[in-house]
Amino acid sequence: MQSGNGSYNCVRCGNKDQTLFYTFPCKICKQDCTYCRSCVMMGRVSECAKLYRWTGPCVQFTIPDNVMRWAGTLSAGQQNASDCVVEAVNGKDEFLVWAV
Repeated sequence: MQSGNGSYNCVRCGNKDQTLFYTFPCKICKQDCTYCRSCVMMGRVSECAKLYRWTGPCVQFTIPDNVMRWAGTLSAGQQNASDCVVEAVNGKDEFLVWAV
C-alpha cells in the first residue's frame, strides 16, 4: 500500500479507486491502517504489512501437449449437464450445476 497527497495506491493489484480502500484500527501497529478492498480476496495486506515479491530469475518450465485433455467418458446425465453449461457460457447466461 502506498499513500501520498491524501490518496492510496495498491501496489499488489494496482487499484487507485479511493472508494475501494478502507481504514481500520490495526492491532499489529496500534495505529489506523488502510487496506485495498479490490484485492482483499487474496488476503488482506494493510499499510503496516510487508508485501513480498520474487525478484530472482524467471522460472522456466515446459507445458506438456494436451495439458487440459481428458480421455474419459461422461455418463448421459453428465453429458447433458456439460452441454447445458457450454450453451450457457456461449450465450453469456447464468447457470447453476449442482453436482458432486
